[in-house]
Amino acid sequence: MTEEQDVVPLLEPREGIPPVVADADGLRATVAAFAAGAGPVAVDAERASGYRYGGRAYLVQLRREGSGTALIDPIACPDLSALDAALADAEIVLHAASQDLPCLAELGFRPRRIFDTELAGRLLGYERVGLGTMVETVLGLRLEKGHSAVDWSTRPLPEDWLRYAALDVEVLVELRDALHAELEASGKLEWALEEFDAVLHAPPPEPRNDPWRRTSGIHKVRSPRALAVVRELWTMRDRIAREGDLAPGRVLPDGAIIAAALEAPRTRKALTEITAFTARTARRHIGEWLAAVTRARSLPDSELPAPSVPGDGPPPANRWADRDPAAARRLAAARAVVAALADEHRMPTENLLQPDAVRRLTWQPPADVTDETVAARLRELGAREWQIRLTAHPLAKAMMRLETKGEVGRPVP
Repeated sequence: MTEEQDVVPLLEPREGIPPVVADADGLRATVAAFAAGAGPVAVDAERASGYRYGGRAYLVQLRREGSGTALIDPIACPDLSALDAALADAEIVLHAASQDLPCLAELGFRPRRIFDTELAGRLLGYERVGLGTMVETVLGLRLEKGHSAVDWSTRPLPEDWLRYAALDVEVLVELRDALHAELEASGKLEWALEEFDAVLHAPPPEPRNDPWRRTSGIHKVRSPRALAVVRELWTMRDRIAREGDLAPGRVLPDGAIIAAALEAPRTRKALTEITAFTARTARRHIGEWLAAVTRARSLPDSELPAPSVPGDGPPPANRWADRDPAAARRLAAARAVVAALADEHRMPTENLLQPDAVRRLTWQPPADVTDETVAARLRELGAREWQIRLTAHPLAKAMMRLETKGEVGRPVP
């Protein structure tokens, strides 16, 4: 690790802050410049999380050897398919790729091959894998991170924000090269390539059933009637937020929804006594909030939401000992195996094998536990081949040991 006194602040892009590409001519010139460059392409995207509805990109940054750095305004240039075609054969370097790939795809930019510097850091056992920390630890350079949470939908973008954005891709390829060498030296490069490919081809997440149930603080709400208030307010907030292109929390915070559910105000005055409903944006829609609460109060019992919705997976692990003690013992043994292997290979347990896969395997193991059947089950659960090679045999061995001791049975339906 680089000593503190050796860390060098990275204050300015090498070629200065490039002008923002905001028209068709500028985009054509950028495409030509990057097509003429060589080697991997560093890419980053800035969103306006916490300010705007959804996860669209409001700035796209690129850098390539021989091409320099480009800052593209995707509001003015919403179609990057020509850039995508020009870079079809290039490796695209991203940090935390799963965060940026969806918004890049919306613009027509879909990499065929990626290198994820955050994921590489996890596989190599780095304790902190934020971009700034990785650049400092691996390259001995310090990035300023003061603008990561600003409203990138602002126009025009201030110069210091553009400087920050350009610096985010300034040394990303250098970081990639250093991590690539570490992966190769540690025998983990093939693992990383499998992981990168899995991230690149991951299907979009399924829409959540009852997304309102993720309202922060909902565990305080016990009755079906109060849950109906949460549902009605959440749905109203989502509509207002979508129509106004605002982050839902800026329209009405989760805490206000929970407070209204617990207090069930009947009048406008009672509703405005809940502090969060007096904020400017929330107050503007006070009639709609009250109508939502009133609607929930008047629903027949048959239309009230259930206290909880059963999931498609195993129950929470803290209930296993009561519901199926044998499964609980399998889970404890499997977790110990995965933790020991993760420690041996210096990586987080969740990167060695997803906790959900461990739970599902041990809750419903194969009828005949062998290396082959455990490997097949892990494959069904989405484990990569390198993960299966490392974990299938020790997991099967641990579960078979419990069977030999007579400590396991079949799971309870």
